[in-house]
Amino acid sequence: MRNEQGFASPFTSEDDAARACALEIAGLLERASRSRGRSVLAVCGGRSAALVLRHLPVDDATIVIATDERWLPFDSPDRNDQLLREHFGEPSVIRLPFTGDVDEDAKRWARNLWSLGTPDVALLSMAEDGHVASLFPRHDTLNSSAPLVIEHESPKPPLVRVSFSIAMIRCIPNRLLMAIGNEKASMIDQLRQGHDVPATRIKPTRWYLDNAASSVNGGGR
Repeated sequence: MRNEQGFASPFTSEDDAARACALEIAGLLERASRSRGRSVLAVCGGRSAALVLRHLPVDDATIVIATDERWLPFDSPDRNDQLLREHFGEPSVIRLPFTGDVDEDAKRWARNLWSLGTPDVALLSMAEDGHVASLFPRHDTLNSSAPLVIEHESPKPPLVRVSFSIAMIRCIPNRLLMAIGNEKASMIDQLRQGHDVPATRIKPTRWYLDNAASSVNGGGR
């Protein structure tokens, strides 16, 4: 059940939230595959995504792309798509190129995205400051109408990243947002009070919270 702020009742644990999110993703991807023979899933990096993927079965009909990528060499363990390749297999993942020219690499990645069409599902997670993908509070990239943006000054290294924009994410019909752990509780409380951050700008179609993230002021319970 959702309360007036749009948050559903939180799950008991982060694993329960991740399992439920994976179940919904699997159903959405299956429906897309039945409709047009394949599905496209966009996935963020980080711990929340790893928890969800642990419960998500691999379907050969699913093509996967990162919602944002750290602009690093292909063999860097810090790239977000390393997790995707490990889970889905190399052939299923559309990778951000790395040639030494970030503008050209972003254009090539955008062309690959156009060939796929709009993803069916986006799996995103919210950080403690409210950012999603590589869209950070008070950065100029939040206001871009382009489908992809280049972030040159990430608050955390690596500094350069390529990300779906707010506008692009909002085109994706199913936008599932994970917010788990007590380090997110303060931000969730601020969001209930109407605070504006990237996580709210993408207008999630479904939030997945655990009790720890929903604990400030007893909100949502």
